[in-house]
Amino acid sequence: MGISIAEMLGMELPDEPADSDQPESDSADTGVAGSADEAQSSDQEDSDPVEEAVVAAPLAESTVPAVDFRPDLTLAGDFDLDKIGLYAVVASIEQDLKITLKDADIDSASTLADLMELVKQNHR
Repeated sequence: MGISIAEMLGMELPDEPADSDQPESDSADTGVAGSADEAQSSDQEDSDPVEEAVVAAPLAESTVPAVDFRPDLTLAGDFDLDKIGLYAVVASIEQDLKITLKDADIDSASTLADLMELVKQNHR
């Protein structure tokens, strides 16, 4: 299949997707509505690891403040990512989510929304 960007940068990716090997939680239901544990688990369920990784990576590579992030921001124009910057973003996403993205697909992504969709298609 070739070498991924993460591997080129010396990062190791597992052969298997990470989410398929994780066991279910054994937490017992306390029957107390609105407990702190329920609120915390609700917050964790609402967070999307794909969105977190795709937003965190350009945040680390660009000067755009997180509050200004929008799906329509362009990777090259708004985030000022050249090829190396874009591939640093992609390598970070690949490492965080344990996925590999194809170079041709990466080159076709022009906005944050495009990158998000590409990553979601490959993270299953």
